[in-house]
Amino acid sequence: TNAGSAFDMFDVQSVEVLRGPQGTLFGRNTIGGVINVTRTEPTGEWGGKIEAIAGDENMTEVKAVINMPLGERGGLKLFAKDIQSESHVYKTSPQLQPLVSTLEGENTNIRLIYDTDNYQIKYIFGLIETNEYADEASWGTPTIMFPVARTQEYEQTSHEIQFISDFDGPLNFVAGIYSLETEAHINSGPVIPFDSSHEVEAQAVFGELTYDLSDLWSVTLGARYTEEEKELNSTAWPIGTGTADWLANNRDPSVLLVQGNPVFKDDNISYRAVIQRDFEYGMMYASISTGFRSGGFSIRATSEGELRPYQSEEVDSMELGIRMQPTDNSQINITYFDTEYTDMQVNVVVG
Repeated sequence: TNAGSAFDMFDVQSVEVLRGPQGTLFGRNTIGGVINVTRTEPTGEWGGKIEAIAGDENMTEVKAVINMPLGERGGLKLFAKDIQSESHVYKTSPQLQPLVSTLEGENTNIRLIYDTDNYQIKYIFGLIETNEYADEASWGTPTIMFPVARTQEYEQTSHEIQFISDFDGPLNFVAGIYSLETEAHINSGPVIPFDSSHEVEAQAVFGELTYDLSDLWSVTLGARYTEEEKELNSTAWPIGTGTADWLANNRDPSVLLVQGNPVFKDDNISYRAVIQRDFEYGMMYASISTGFRSGGFSIRATSEGELRPYQSEEVDSMELGIRMQPTDNSQINITYFDTEYTDMQVNVVVG
């Protein structure tokens, strides 16, 4: 898959690395931590920048961002990226079977923010659409080996509303609701021909509050409740002999290897508690937190066993730490953490 190429460090404002489960504010699938990449906000003024790279194999890469005003108090930012190169496999394989791989997509984000003296209301909309195609016949070997022609489409839509307080007193909090819908489709063959569609719906409500017990002590408490449902619609044809029926999209049960339409439902409550004490040269803290990674299905199911769902992975984590800067030129960080997994998900390749 080329999905990773949709991520780019161009036009990034900051990168934050958070260790341990972050399910309270960041939600599902954040059991090991979060790399929170924040891109620059629209400036509300005309401007932009461009970056171009050229390399061997006729590789070219062009990235550009444009800012423009949107009324008197708004802004719009557009970003585009184009990467092209020749096939290295085509040049090195004796049979000259080229590698064709393309990824096209759109990523749209909309943020609406309402500010007052004591709180902020934020609405975040996200839309990701990608279309991918890959055609490989040789994998660099002298002869054709395990040819694959694959198309993939993916669409994700999310909505989030946050209420963020900014009170003068010792108590402040974040509360919100979140919803997610995704649709994915993959069609692949000819050696292992299958066609699969996958849909996900998830909703969550969350909150986290921080209370200053004194000038030195503070406590943070948070929780998130998530419900989700996944549906798989998968069809596979016999390996090696089902190519013609796959090409003809023949779904007569008599010619199929496996077909199924299973559904997976789950819910989860994740929580986080932190107590922190500040002192002259730093701070010390203790925390407990939980998180979960969604269960579901293998979208590339080609057997009855792969149509059965795997369960959600859950994690309980405890951490103790000290952060100190005794002098301008020294820093001391000491951390102890313990993590326990339940129903841990592991990728296994079966030969």
